Parts: sequence; C-alpha cells; structure tokens
Amino acid sequence: MTTKCMKFVAILFLTLCWATGAFAQTTAKTLSLEQAVRIGVEHNLSLGAARQDLEASEWGLRQAYSNWLPKVEIASGYTRLDDETVRRANVFVDMGRQMGIDPSDLKPAAYRESYSTNVTVIQPIYNGGAEWSGIRIARAARKISRYALQDTEQETTLRIKRAYFNALKNQEMVALAKEAAASTEQHLTQVRRKLEVGSGNRADVLRWEVQLAQDQGNVVEAENGLAISKAALNEAMGVALEEAYRLVPVSMDEIEESVSDDPVAPSVAAHPGVRTMQASVEFQQASVRMAQSGFQPKVNMAYNRSWEQDDDIQLDGDKTWSVSVQVSLPIFNSFGDYSGVRKAKAEKRKTEMTAKRVEKGILLQATSASLNLKAAKTRIKIARKGVEQAEENLRMVQNMYDVGTLSNMDLIDTQLARNGARANLINAVYDYYIAEAELERALGR
Repeated sequence: MTTKCMKFVAILFLTLCWATGAFAQTTAKTLSLEQAVRIGVEHNLSLGAARQDLEASEWGLRQAYSNWLPKVEIASGYTRLDDETVRRANVFVDMGRQMGIDPSDLKPAAYRESYSTNVTVIQPIYNGGAEWSGIRIARAARKISRYALQDTEQETTLRIKRAYFNALKNQEMVALAKEAAASTEQHLTQVRRKLEVGSGNRADVLRWEVQLAQDQGNVVEAENGLAISKAALNEAMGVALEEAYRLVPVSMDEIEESVSDDPVAPSVAAHPGVRTMQASVEFQQASVRMAQSGFQPKVNMAYNRSWEQDDDIQLDGDKTWSVSVQVSLPIFNSFGDYSGVRKAKAEKRKTEMTAKRVEKGILLQATSASLNLKAAKTRIKIARKGVEQAEENLRMVQNMYDVGTLSNMDLIDTQLARNGARANLINAVYDYYIAEAELERALGR
C-alpha cells in the first residue's frame, strides 16, 4: 500500500470515528433527575419483588377474612363388599320374604357395590379469637410489606440521586479540566512565539509543555471518572450500562434557593423503617393473642345433608339432614399451648427492643445527615469566597505577567490555585445536594 493510500485510510477512519461520536452525542436522550428516579423506580428488581410481596400480603388478608365464612364440602364415596358380608348384612331381607313381607318394603342394609353422597356446611362461631387474631396478623403483615416497599423505593431513589449528582459533578470536572488545558495551550503558544522572536527562553517553553501534559492527563482522568459515574447511574436506574444520556445540569439559581441556614429538626416518625418495626410489634402482639386462643373454648355450627347409600349413583335414596352445635374445651395439651404463649411473648419483647434500637439508629442517621448538610452549606460559602479570591489573584498575576514583572511559574501556580478553588466549589455544591438527599432519606420523605 502506498503512502498516499495509507493517509487516505487514516483520514477516512478518523472521520468515521468523529461522525460516530457526534451521532451518538446528538441521539443521546436528555435525562433529568426526576426522569432518572422514575426510570429507576420502574426497572428496579428489588422494588418489583417488594411490590409482589405487598400483593401477597393483600391476598393474605383476604384469606384471613375468609376464615369467618362458612365452609361447604360435598363428599361422595364408592364401596365394594364381598358376598359373605352382603349376605350377613341382608339376612333380615330373606327372613322378611319368608314371613310374607312385600320385598319392596325391605331395603337392603348393604350392597355389593354402593354409592354415598353428603353435603356438610360448617360455620365458625368462636374459636378462642383465632379468626380475629389471624386478621390482625394479616393486617400487620400488609403494613410491613407496604412500609418495606416505601423503604426500598426511598433507598433506590437515594442511590439514583447520588449517582446522578456524581455524574453531574464529574461532567463539570471534565469541563474544568478541558478549560485548564486550553488555557495552558494558549500560554504555551505565546511563549513559543516569544522564543521565536528571541524574547523568551527554552525553559519557559518546557515548563508550559510539562503543564500541558499534566492538564491533558487530568482531562483523561476526568473523562474516565465521568464514564464510570454514568455507568453507575445506569446501573442504579436498572438500564443497560452503555445507554447514553445527556444530563440536565443544576442551575446556579437552584443552588442559591437550596442553600439556606434554616435549622433542620430531625424527626423519624414518618420513616418507613420505623413504621415497619411498629407494624412488626403489632404482628407479634397478634401472634401472642393467637397463641392464647389455644386455651379458649371453640364453638362451631355444622349442618349435614346426606342421601341414603344404595347401589346406584343417582341421588334417589332417602334424604336425611342434621344441625349441630359443636363445643370443645381444651383441658391438657402436653404444655404445648403454654409453651407457644411463652414463645410468642418472648418474640414480642424481642421485637419491641429491636424497634427501639432501629428507631434510635435512624434518628442518629438523621442527626448526622442534618449536620452534614449544615457543613456542606458552610463549605459552599467558603468555596465561593475561595473562587472569588483565586479569580482576583489570577487577574492580578496575569496583568503582572503580561508586563514582565512575574515569571511564568508564578502564573502557572496561580492558575492551578484558581482551578483548585473552582474544583472545591464544584465538590462542595454536589456534596450539598447529596447531603440533602441523604437527609430526606433519613427523615423518610
């Protein structure tokens, strides 16, 4: 291949790469924070499992209510007897015939092949409060599932917010690194021109070349950080890691409105974790009542309708029915009921202690998050003052460098200080938003 052909292929390859990147950039979807949260809530597998658990608890409550309803059973049976048994059971039939009794008035007591059918209805009346305790247990289980769903949704939202703000921060870091590299390249061009006309020296050129190499390395590191943070955002949302989005930046007006010195009084009463434990205590209280029902009498009503057992499957035999009220009183159950009650009470006490520990832990998280938010507000104010001072220093040093009273080392150091101050402000702003999201999570909002 000739040199011209190789150059043509290289140019074509670079053009295609640029066109592909430009096309991907233009086709990337715009993604706001609210959209990111909505996508994450829709696709998160943990949330899907929590929704299924809530649905199961809803059906569990319906099942508990169904224990109050009557139970209806239809039973049919088929029996085959040997000839000798049939003969002995029907000996009175033969005796009646010998005595001249009409055979149609004598129904056999047994058939070689016989069928039976009966319908039984049982209506629970009182079973030691077991039915009502079952409903209370099911209600508490539904509360636990509902609050667990809220807790999972809030945790998912916090993960997405963290990832989104980190991606925005890295996006601004990339812009800052590119701006610094462009400024360094501009100064390098100026000192090279000075060297060409004899008013500069080689050391100045080398120093700016070293700084440009460092700035370009910073750009690569910042872009890598941005790519990783965007992949982390996609993972938090539950979409493909290679999915491309254009993030909506936070405006300075929103920052100004968010930063407030108003104190935050932590209150975790609405936190789903606290409510979950409260529902768990209700669950254990109902479990104690369920265990105590084993000592209570049980009263149920039973209705039975049956058709006489005969030699055909048709319901043409004599029909009988009965209604009964069944009462039972437990006397001794080998200490099983007593042990069950003691176990349920111990579980209730353990759950109450765990609920207090969880509430204190969440309150500690809320207090810590509130203090972190307050510290983040202070860091923003300090960082803004730092940027203001660094910009002014850079302006003064730049003027003095232009007239030749300061060396390029002074300018480089001042420029690095200015870039560091701007980076501190970027970190402070997004640390504030992350701290705000963590406080909302700790308060269960």
